[in-house]
Amino acid sequence: MGRLLSMFRLALVIVGTLALAGCYSPNSGFFATTGSGFTYISTPAQPLTISIVDIRTETPFFAMDVPPQKQITFKWIANGGSGDPQYTPDRLQWEIFEANTSFGRLRNQLSCPPENCCRIDITYRSTQVRPPAGVETMMGTDDPANQAPHLTTVGGPIPNPDDARNTYDKP
Repeated sequence: MGRLLSMFRLALVIVGTLALAGCYSPNSGFFATTGSGFTYISTPAQPLTISIVDIRTETPFFAMDVPPQKQITFKWIANGGSGDPQYTPDRLQWEIFEANTSFGRLRNQLSCPPENCCRIDITYRSTQVRPPAGVETMMGTDDPANQAPHLTTVGGPIPNPDDARNTYDKP
């Protein structure tokens, strides 16, 4: 009976570990590795705006006003993108969680530049101005019909890199 109980406990540990394999942990969980992801927490005193910039063009391809008391967690998946193999070969997975969340699934994704061609810019918003309810993201798209002219073969002026919010507005 004792051997059966030991085998049952071992089976529970194995099943639990496998169940967590599909989840993400900001502190890398059981298998800590370099480059496993990034987590930034926005507070009422320091509300964050996170922008990820393609350093080859100095163009932001992802920008988000993280609501206070929330965190953004993201990671790159090498060669997981569905876009252009030169400019967007990788995939960025991300999620907004309650602040200090330790485990969860990254349910959002987009094709993106390689991680080594990106810079993460963190800015602090004024604590007097709150983002409108429900507005959490402004990001690029892989659909050429929805991209700004300077990102297509048509071409156009590159917007001011300090104005990440207007980068992907249609003309």
